[in-house]
Parts: sequence; structure tokens; C-alpha cells
Amino acid sequence: MPSLVVGLTGMPGSGKTLVASELVSRFAYRCVGLGSLLTEVPENSADPQATVERWRAASELRERMGAAVLAERAWSVINSADDQRFVVDGIRSLDECAYFSKRSEFFLAAFQRPAALRYVRLRASRRTSLFRSDPKALYALDRQELILGTGNVVAQADFIWFSTAGEARLPTDAARAAKQIHLAASSSSDALTAGGDVAGPDRYACILGN
Repeated sequence: MPSLVVGLTGMPGSGKTLVASELVSRFAYRCVGLGSLLTEVPENSADPQATVERWRAASELRERMGAAVLAERAWSVINSADDQRFVVDGIRSLDECAYFSKRSEFFLAAFQRPAALRYVRLRASRRTSLFRSDPKALYALDRQELILGTGNVVAQADFIWFSTAGEARLPTDAARAAKQIHLAASSSSDALTAGGDVAGPDRYACILGN
């Protein structure tokens, strides 16, 4: 059984996966991406329509099998592993949060960046073809995220990371955020208080500039 599960949430391009990579490389977490568990529709970054189809498939899957279906799939991976610390990338509903909270020590971190910066990041990512073919694609993705419930999840986060850093600075900020999240999630609240970036006794905020 895992001792700790850290869930990451936020809009597309906010830096979730970058922070997940830092938690894996620096603090020995094992990463489980919820998007990778959506096996019904294979991912195809070369086809803009494929992204749309994956979102539709995710919505239909949740309607058919329950809002926590991807969390259930992730848990089957987590529960069969020997690792003690996991980071789950791509939490999108409160049902997923509740599922993990009932089975582990669960800590939820949310990531926020301005839309213009998220757009730049996504244009350079695996979704390049989608964003080059339709500059308004980010707004469509954001709407899909809100429909799935990402906004509600962000509002309930234990840790909220705000960054206005550009792409050159983002890896440095992600490393700092990963350290703060690790300390807050694995220790008492006093551990983060010592670092200075604290919004209150039970909720943490890390605000990083450019």
C-alpha cells in the first residue's frame, strides 16, 4: 500500500507534467498519468481531431462507468507496485479526489498560469499540430476541462502554484514548486512554514514570477 499520493490538477499547459517529472527525478515518486489510462482512444498528436476524440471518449467513459473510472484504473497500478510515494498527473474531478482520499494519504496540488503562457507551452508540445491549425484550440480545451470538473478541483487544492514565468524560467520554478509540494505533502505543515511560502495553516500558495 502506498503511504502518499500527490494529485496534480490544472488547465492545459500549466506545468503539471513538468512538476511531476521533478517529483519523480528528485524525490523518488512514481508517476501515473490519468490521461495515459484512457486506452479507448489512442493518442495521436499528428491529428488535431484525435485530441477532440480523446476528450469526447473521456466524457463518455465517465458517464458510462462513473466519474472516478480513471482513478480506479490508476489505483490498480498504484496498489500493485512496491513504491511508497506516487504522483497522479491529471486529476479532473472531485470524485477522483475522493477516490484517492479514501485509500491513501492524498495531497492535492493545483497549477495556474496565464492563458498566453500556456498557449506558448502547448504550441511547443506534442499538441503542436492542433494549436497551429486552430489558434482558438486552447479555449476549447479549457472548456472541456471545466466541463470535466477541473475548476472545482483547483478550488479544493491543498497547494496552489501560480507562475508567470516564461518557458526559459519555467523549469526552475517547477523544481521549486516540486520541493514545496514534497515538503508539504510528506511532512507536517511546519515543514513548509520554514520555507516561507505559506498561505495558511492548511492551504499553501507558491507564487513565482518571471
